[in-house]
Amino acid sequence: MTVSDISIKRPIGVLVLTLMVVVLGAFFLRGLSVDLLPKITYPMVRIIIDWKGASPEEIEENILKKAEASVATTEDAIQVISSAIEGNGSIEVYFEFGKDMDAALADTRAKLDLMRNELPPDADEPKIYKADPSQLPILDIALSSATKDERTLRDWAENDLSNYFLGIPGLGAVVTSGGRVREIQIVVDQEKVQKYELSAGKILNLLRLENVELPAGRISDTNKEYSVRLLAKFKDASDVGNIIIANREGRFIKIKDVAQIADSYEEQRIITRFNGKPCVTMSFLKQPNANTVEVVSKINKRAKELLKKKIIPDDVNYAVASSQSY
Repeated sequence: MTVSDISIKRPIGVLVLTLMVVVLGAFFLRGLSVDLLPKITYPMVRIIIDWKGASPEEIEENILKKAEASVATTEDAIQVISSAIEGNGSIEVYFEFGKDMDAALADTRAKLDLMRNELPPDADEPKIYKADPSQLPILDIALSSATKDERTLRDWAENDLSNYFLGIPGLGAVVTSGGRVREIQIVVDQEKVQKYELSAGKILNLLRLENVELPAGRISDTNKEYSVRLLAKFKDASDVGNIIIANREGRFIKIKDVAQIADSYEEQRIITRFNGKPCVTMSFLKQPNANTVEVVSKINKRAKELLKKKIIPDDVNYAVASSQSY
């Protein structure tokens, strides 16, 4: 007896089986992850090394050639490609398909550690990570304001607003970009520096030594013990200006005597705009196995709560710039 014969002679049984499949399918469908991209692991490890102010030639000579020679010996590496732009060098290490990328990442990091002491002392620590397209932002939020300047808006979004989202299940990180970042600028007057027989290098070293926060031991009494810390971090520009850098014939020379100090901004290398207006962008990254639609829904729900409670004030415009859940 064929399947078609059974289906014709026992229609009720076939109907029950069909309904069972439909019900089970609907039940398990609710638990499926929804994502823009399939789960793919590219056989590639990327290394990023920042060296502010350095030219591409300097980065190639002092960083990339040394790093390339080290990571090229990583087990199963088949190709190493590097590139340099002003202030930044990147290296891509490719492996055979099927390679365990967790092991490849660990091996590459171990090879990079062997030459880390050869990097320029003022270069940033290397950043190394796997290429994973699923770790693109699932949601980008644009914040703008007619009453708050870009520095205030960036500081509020990065240090205050982002904290309200971090407890959402499935959310991995919140990255803030755009706006302006505070920077204390010290412009040295070379004539005054030479007059007092000083140097810019000495001033820089003093700044590093003074701007510290260190453990300073313990204080004990009969019943308690207290940890003591030396809190000497600069709080504003006036703290920087009052640092004593020399003593000339009984007169204390301070930084403000030989330099102009301004509470200003870092050079703006990333400009973000939404509908033609300057804005600050908050990018949300999910955890590897999280459901994109579910996480975005929870972020939007939390944002509505913050708007309702005025934690996001009325003078701040909140808009969705892009979303992978659509």
